[in-house]
Amino acid sequence: MAYIMRQQGNFSQHVRSEFFEYASLLIAGAGVGLFSAASPIVALLVVFGFAAIAILLYANAFSYSRESTQIAAVADETSDKRYRLLFLLFFLSFFISITIPKSGKTLSGVPITSANILIFISFILWFISVLFSNGFTSRIPLFNTIIVFILYGMLNSILSLFYRNPFRMVLIEFVAFFGFIPAYFLVCTVLRNRHRIEVIVFAIIISLILVCLYGMLQLRFGFERIAVPGITEQYEMIRYAEFGGRWNYIEGGRQKLYSTFQNGNIFGNHLATFLPFLGGIILIIQSQWKKLALSGIFIGVWYTLFLTYSRGALLGGIVGVFALAVIAKKIHFRAVGVLLVFAISLFIFTNQHSDRPELARYNFRRLTSDPNQFSAGRVQRVESAIKKFRQLPLYQKLFGLGLGANLVVDNLYVYLFIKLGVIGFFLLVWTLGKFFITLMRLRTQVDDIRLQSLINGGIAGLIASLVHNIADVLWFFPPLAANFWFLAGISMSIGMTNVQERLCVKGLHASPQNR
Repeated sequence: MAYIMRQQGNFSQHVRSEFFEYASLLIAGAGVGLFSAASPIVALLVVFGFAAIAILLYANAFSYSRESTQIAAVADETSDKRYRLLFLLFFLSFFISITIPKSGKTLSGVPITSANILIFISFILWFISVLFSNGFTSRIPLFNTIIVFILYGMLNSILSLFYRNPFRMVLIEFVAFFGFIPAYFLVCTVLRNRHRIEVIVFAIIISLILVCLYGMLQLRFGFERIAVPGITEQYEMIRYAEFGGRWNYIEGGRQKLYSTFQNGNIFGNHLATFLPFLGGIILIIQSQWKKLALSGIFIGVWYTLFLTYSRGALLGGIVGVFALAVIAKKIHFRAVGVLLVFAISLFIFTNQHSDRPELARYNFRRLTSDPNQFSAGRVQRVESAIKKFRQLPLYQKLFGLGLGANLVVDNLYVYLFIKLGVIGFFLLVWTLGKFFITLMRLRTQVDDIRLQSLINGGIAGLIASLVHNIADVLWFFPPLAANFWFLAGISMSIGMTNVQERLCVKGLHASPQNR
């Protein structure tokens, strides 16, 4: 009990100073974005200079603190201070990744963004922390399982080079599908107390408000008028000229809402992923005024999601919210009936008004029959890819065509199944399956209803993201791959925090001075 009171006292003493630290980091992030717009070289020098200083300070801190961990589950004040710099970098990279993910420059067709640079620096510091720690990785749930999947990705990349797949594409796809997985390790390392969880929750709410408001400004004043190349959009990739603007335009010339994500489908996936998490936050709010305000934000995010005209994201959002209701046991028979009536009414409405250009994409009769519909092309590409896979020799069926192979399929699971093979796809399913099983078991051990609700929202958000990937290969886009693993780490860390607190309290009660 004394430990909890001491933690609360420390919280009240450090809130103000930490607020200024976070505010300073956000201002620094904005400065990096401005530098990127004016001179990407200067921005890179500033960022890497800061990284060099940070690495020296971080390594120096470890040279004075290499005590072995006796109880892995107990997070003491020393360890919180020990990972303070790493948490600040994670906070900044995470906030930029979910708010202005496209801030930066495009070099040789490869996006170099502020968020990716900061994430890369955070990974370097995390790796240093592993080298200077004893028994460190044992604190991270499923560390060995995920490492096996990453190692297979490396093996597949080597095989891809033997297949003579383009080296550039092999590297890009490895970074896209495997390079952001360490974000899960990073979050599980630094997110170790309630105050940091509150900071991340606050950052998610603020980010959702900002990206949705910016999207509304795009509709009000025009997409080009308020665009800030290098910050809200990447240079040379604003219009997707090589695709004829197809990604961001629908029938009738109406443009998809994409906010700072530059693509309506990407923005839709982001909203669908964090909508259920926002729902989990609403469920723990006791104040009626706060709950009303957050409910208004929730409705506003739903409206923004619809304006992205991303059918996969809309389906993912619906499934995610329904999953939240089921997991949180907040749904009853009447509620199920209401949802079914709403879904049927929406289906009838969209089909009856499908002659309107903006609703033609929701005409379900045309989705798989009209060859001019992009969705029909998606189905045909999946069927064609599966037929070709059946004709491959046995070793390629087992290990896949390899990363970087020429393949156009709008389904993440078919895409990875063909490129990674049966073995790689099995490891993917095994990793995700063990993750969700572990998280669900951990959720049952959490005795704090508030933390449990946040875990429920995280699980539902991850489900929404996976559902949307049935209709697209969204992990190919760095912001979405990073945010998926960020949210996975956040959800797992929330559960671990509660377990650590309980073990810590038990340890204090069992100590000699309390006997």
